[in-house]
Amino acid sequence: MRLQSLKKPAVFVALVAIYFVLGKLGLKLAFVHPSATLVWPSSGLALAAFVLLGYWVWPAILLGAFLVNVTTAGSIATSVCIAAGNTLEALLGAYLLRRFAHGRRAFERARGILKFAVLDGMLSTVVAATFGVTSLSLSGFADWSNYTDNWLTWWLGDAVGIVVLAPALILWSTSRNIRDNRDRFFEGTTLLACLVIVSEVVFNGLSISSIGRFPLGLLCVPLLLWAAFRFGPRETSVAILVMSAVAIRGALRGFGPFAQGTQQDTLLLVQAVTGITSVMVLAIAASVSERKRLEEVASHLAAIVKSSYDAIIGSTVEGIIVSWNKGAEHMYGYAAEEAIGRPMSMLAPPSLNNEMPQIVARAKVDETIRHFETMLPRKDGTIVNVSLTVSPIC
Repeated sequence: MRLQSLKKPAVFVALVAIYFVLGKLGLKLAFVHPSATLVWPSSGLALAAFVLLGYWVWPAILLGAFLVNVTTAGSIATSVCIAAGNTLEALLGAYLLRRFAHGRRAFERARGILKFAVLDGMLSTVVAATFGVTSLSLSGFADWSNYTDNWLTWWLGDAVGIVVLAPALILWSTSRNIRDNRDRFFEGTTLLACLVIVSEVVFNGLSISSIGRFPLGLLCVPLLLWAAFRFGPRETSVAILVMSAVAIRGALRGFGPFAQGTQQDTLLLVQAVTGITSVMVLAIAASVSERKRLEEVASHLAAIVKSSYDAIIGSTVEGIIVSWNKGAEHMYGYAAEEAIGRPMSMLAPPSLNNEMPQIVARAKVDETIRHFETMLPRKDGTIVNVSLTVSPIC
């Protein structure tokens, strides 16, 4: 208990400091208004803090947001309103993620990531953008004529900050798969190096020549898919962060396939594409990981069935045998290749020809049959007493 009480103040101070630094870095890229930027990683930090640590961290987020804004533009009143909007945004996002997408486990499935993108990336970010731009406009620090531009800039900056940074923080804080990371260290390092090189070429190099008219941004997609298929959402989130950082750097220098007029226009395109790409690639990574988990479970269950001494037989609703384990081979004398594809009636002795079709008919109507005592023939013609259990699988 005493150690926990010492940890919370340290976490509080660290959150305020990190939020402040990230916020100041983001506001250096504010072009339409000093308080509205297309790059706002603090939103991702705040959401991850609420999801990982709990709602008790809200004062740290509130204080960090207030310090960022009060030292930038506006007044104490507007800074309080902006900080309240940023805090409520993260609180709402964490609540929605826990309520509708299984919280920190949202990134294990493609459906969870899509819910995260909609609920946190698109919906909760409306709060901060509305609080911030409205308070600045009401107090005269922003023109009402620029309300829409300021609002969209604010909203997009928060949205991309959430979908790009929050998954990486949450996944790396909750994952326990360290052994796999060591086993694939060389491959992961190679992937990261390739991604850095290709991103530099795409967003900071060849795009200034005549080749820049081609969709060079697509060159990064195969590398992101490499991360998605070979590693999973955790490593993929880092790959997205790397690409995003290089793309933002190129946009500020006027390079890259998205270079369009002003820095604001270029950064707008870069952030929009980054946000969409992040959601799509993370969803693919989650789908691949989910399928691998299901295959592992299926393989484990198949191994249990195969090694069981009890006879376990699978058939279609028409009564055609589709699986035949070692226990069935031992009990009935037929090898799997002899039994699979034949009707279940092969197991019925001539005196009980109607018994097996009746059992199959009862299974068709989802009836479970337990401990049905009967006699069935072996391959050599001998009769064995068995107790059947028939369970339909829907």
